[in-house]
Amino acid sequence: MIEAAISGFWQTVAWPAFGYMLLGIVIGFWVGLLPGIGGLSTLALMLPFSYSIKEPISAFAFLLGMLAVTGTTGDLTSILFGIPGEGSSAALILDGYPMSKKARPGEPWCRHHELSRRRRDRSSFSGPFDSHHAAAGLALRFA
Repeated sequence: MIEAAISGFWQTVAWPAFGYMLLGIVIGFWVGLLPGIGGLSTLALMLPFSYSIKEPISAFAFLLGMLAVTGTTGDLTSILFGIPGEGSSAALILDGYPMSKKARPGEPWCRHHELSRRRRDRSSFSGPFDSHHAAAGLALRFA
């Protein structure tokens, strides 16, 4: 079982799959910034393009990279512009947009994702392993 996990990891970070993952990250970032288009809508839009990718691991890496980034960029639009990028980030407008006008945009974003991370920790097993929100919050705080 551990051999299969190691083999899957190396197949994912190999060049064609990793290149498609980077392309998915770039597309997910830019589409996630558009207000009203969330991660699932972007996944539905990019699914037909994944059929043209010859290897299934590369297609999965493309969709995974795109979906992982859209949740973070939807929060950025609601904090910086006052427009929710997706439905789950609508509550960030109440605290985030006024605080961004006071030159403190990272505080509500970090609090929101810390609370949602705590909820996921209590409700599912995968919560402690979902740390990209916390890392992105630290990057936004230091930017």
